[in-house]
Amino acid sequence: MSKKSFDPIQRGGNLSALKAELNKTMENATVETLEKILIEPSKANIVNSISAIKSDSAMTERDKERLIEVLKKDYIDIFNFDNCPDDYDSLKKEAKFLSDITQYSLILMAQRLLKIRDGALYRKDGYTDFKSFIENEMNVSRRTVYNYIEIVEYFGAQLVARAGNLEYSKLLPAIPLLKSDIADIPKEEIRDKFIRDMNEKSKYEVLEEARRLKMKYGLITDNKEDKLVSSIEKFKKSLPRKPSEKELNILDEFISYLTANYMK
Repeated sequence: MSKKSFDPIQRGGNLSALKAELNKTMENATVETLEKILIEPSKANIVNSISAIKSDSAMTERDKERLIEVLKKDYIDIFNFDNCPDDYDSLKKEAKFLSDITQYSLILMAQRLLKIRDGALYRKDGYTDFKSFIENEMNVSRRTVYNYIEIVEYFGAQLVARAGNLEYSKLLPAIPLLKSDIADIPKEEIRDKFIRDMNEKSKYEVLEEARRLKMKYGLITDNKEDKLVSSIEKFKKSLPRKPSEKELNILDEFISYLTANYMK
C-alpha cells in the first residue's frame, strides 16, 4: 500500500476560506494552529488545532462546529493504516483524538436527528415512524442513535460541546432523573453536576452517584435495585465466552428492545 500524497494548497482550500471568514473572531492561538496546518498538515498539528478550537473562548459554538467539520472532512485521512505510531504516548493521544472526533460527530448527528424526529420530517421519505427511518437510513445502531438523542435532548448540544473531553456515556445514567416528573428533583443542578463529573470522575463513580440520586428521589429502591443487579449478574454469567454471530444478534435485539421501551 503506497503512502498517500497530497497537495497542501488544494487540500486546505476549505479551511483557508473558513479561516479568512472567521479570522477576527478567533483567539490568536487558534489562528496560529490553523496556519500551521495549512503549511504542514501533520497529525500533531491537527490534534493541537482541534484542542485550540475547543478551548477558544472568543468563538461561537456554531463556528467551532464548522471548523472542526472542515478539519475532519479535509484532513482525517492523514490518520491512516500506514502511519500508525509505535510508542504508547502517541498511540494514546491519537486514539483519544479519533474517539473525540467520532463522539463529537455523533452529538452533531443526534442534534439533527432530534429535529427530524420532533418535526416528523421522516414522513417526507414515506416513513410512518422514526424507528423505521433510523433502521433504513442510518449506518449507526438504533441504540446508539437513541442514546445520543437523549443526551442532546436533556443536556443540550451546545452545553455538551463546551464540556471539554467527550465521554458522553457518563451522562446516560443521569437521564432517568432528568426525564422524571418528580417536582423535587433539581434537574438543572443535576445536569450541571454530571457535565462536570464527565471529565472528573470514573464511569463507576458516575454510576454510583446516579444510583444514589435515584434512591434519594424515589426512582429506585434498594430491593428493586438489588433484584435487577442480581438478575443482570446471573445473565452475564450465563453468557458464553465467545458468543456466536447469532447470539450477538439476539443480544442486540434485546438491548434495542430495552432502549425502545424503557429509555424513551
